[in-house]
Amino acid sequence: MQTTMDCNDIYNGLQLPQFNLQDLNPNSSSYNYNINPESFPGMIRLFYFSSNENWGTCINRFGSLNDLFIEYQTSVLEDIMIIGIGGDNNIEVENMVSGNILPWVKDNELNNVWSNWNVSNRDLFFIDKQGNYSYKINISSSFDSDYIKSIIDCIEWWY
Repeated sequence: MQTTMDCNDIYNGLQLPQFNLQDLNPNSSSYNYNINPESFPGMIRLFYFSSNENWGTCINRFGSLNDLFIEYQTSVLEDIMIIGIGGDNNIEVENMVSGNILPWVKDNELNNVWSNWNVSNRDLFFIDKQGNYSYKINISSSFDSDYIKSIIDCIEWWY
């Protein structure tokens, strides 16, 4: 398993299609506000995609990202935000957001983020401080926090 990122693999400059979706997590500081790729300017943004807000692995991965966010906020880097994006479905979000403080939005027919960003279930997109796409991994098979941190470090290093 890869635990560090070669910073030369980080891609900079690509703008991803826009979207505008409401934060559905009542525990989030941005609850009921609209979230888009330009939200949280000047921050590194991670977008986690999960198609099933009731599936254990998806919930666990979001919880792990929540823990990583809290770790960064308390000790390492404050200019990071992680946002969850659910599929365009009728699955309730309560299980996904329970105990988590990260924003959670759901795709819809108007925004069509999953298609526009060419997303697979449990993809994690990394967006730099200027709002440009930097990297993407899939965390279906495992959650390697050291590898995720190394990607964040590379993005921070570039800027």
